[in-house]
Amino acid sequence: MGSITIRLAQQSDNDRIIDLAKRCFQEGELSIQVQRNPEFNTLHRRLDPQSWHYVVEDAGSIVGLVGVLHFEARVQGRLRRLAYVMDLRLDQAYRKTTTAYRLIQKTVQTLLQGDSDFVIGNFLKNNHHSLIFTRGRAGFPTPVPLGDNRIFNMIPVRSLKTDPRFVIDHPEENDLEALVALYQRYGQGFRMAPVLTKEKLQQLLQQLDPFSLRDFYVARDQDGSIKAVTALWDEHQYKQYSLQSLSPVLHLVNGLLRVGGVFFPLPKPIRAHQPIHHAALVLYAHDGCPQALDTLFRHINNVHLGKNYQILTLYAQQRDPLFSLVQSHVGISVFSEMYVFAKDPNMLDAFKNADHLDWLDLILTV
Repeated sequence: MGSITIRLAQQSDNDRIIDLAKRCFQEGELSIQVQRNPEFNTLHRRLDPQSWHYVVEDAGSIVGLVGVLHFEARVQGRLRRLAYVMDLRLDQAYRKTTTAYRLIQKTVQTLLQGDSDFVIGNFLKNNHHSLIFTRGRAGFPTPVPLGDNRIFNMIPVRSLKTDPRFVIDHPEENDLEALVALYQRYGQGFRMAPVLTKEKLQQLLQQLDPFSLRDFYVARDQDGSIKAVTALWDEHQYKQYSLQSLSPVLHLVNGLLRVGGVFFPLPKPIRAHQPIHHAALVLYAHDGCPQALDTLFRHINNVHLGKNYQILTLYAQQRDPLFSLVQSHVGISVFSEMYVFAKDPNMLDAFKNADHLDWLDLILTV
C-alpha cells in the first residue's frame, strides 16, 4: 500500500472504476453489488450536470470512489441547496485504514466551502467497518443524524384487493399542474421536501430514459380529481443490482416461488450473482388520502404479478407512516443511516426535531 492520491475522477477512469465496483459490494442486511451503466456517472450527469466523483488512486490502481449529486429542497419552508454524498466504495485492504475518513473529509470540506447549504451522507446500516466521520470525531464536523431509512423490496407474489372508490389511470400532459399542486401540498408535511415544479417534472421526463407519463399512476376520485400519484421507474439501463449471497429469508421466498410458480404466474426466483429485475416506486404523494396511495401500490403489484419484475422497491424514512400501507405486501427490508452536515452549524437546528420527517428526493434513491 503506497502513497494514495485523492483526485477528481475523469471519464478515462471509467474501466478502472467499473472494475472497482466488481470488487466492492454494499455490506448490510444484504450483500449487494451495484454496477452502473454504461459509464460510472451516466445517471448522475443526467440528473445533475454538475455532479462529480473523487477517486482514490494508489500505485496506478483506483482503490476508492465517492460521488456527489446536487439538488434543491425546501427545509422548513426555505429553499436550500443540498449535496448528496453517495457511491462510497473502497477495496477490501483499505477499509480498516484512514482512507474512508480522508476521502469523506475532503468531499464534505469541498462541498461546504462551495455553494451547498447542507451535505447529506447516506450509509448502509450495520456496515461491517465503522464510519468514524458519522460520529463527529477525529476533527470531523459533527453531523446531525436524520434517522434510519428503509428500503422495502416488495416481491409481487399474490394479487391484492384494490379500493373501488378510486379510478386508476396514467396522467396526461394537462394533469401536470394538478400533480405539482399535489406534490406541494404533500411536501408541506415534511421538514425537508424536494422542489417539484412543472419544469422539474418535465426535465426528469426528458432526461431519464426510459421514463414517461406512462410510468406514472394516479388514483382519481369519482369527480376526476387526483388523490394520489406514484411513478414506477425501471433504472436497469443505468444501474444493476446483484446479490452476493442469499439470506435465509430469500431462500424461503425462492422456495415458495419455485413451488407456487408451477400453479400461478409468479416472478422468477432471485439468484446470487445474477442481475435482479427490479423497478423503484418514486415520486409518490397523496392528497390527505393514504388509502388512494395504498390502492396504487396494490394495483402496481397486481399489474406486475408474474411478469418482468422480481422486486418493486419503496424507499422512505423508517418512521414514515407510508410503510403502514404496505403491510400486506411480501417483501424484504434493508436499512440505511442518513446524516446531515451544514455550512452554518446553526442551520442544523432545523433537523434536530426528531418528530418531523423528511421526504426523500428521487436523487436520494440513486
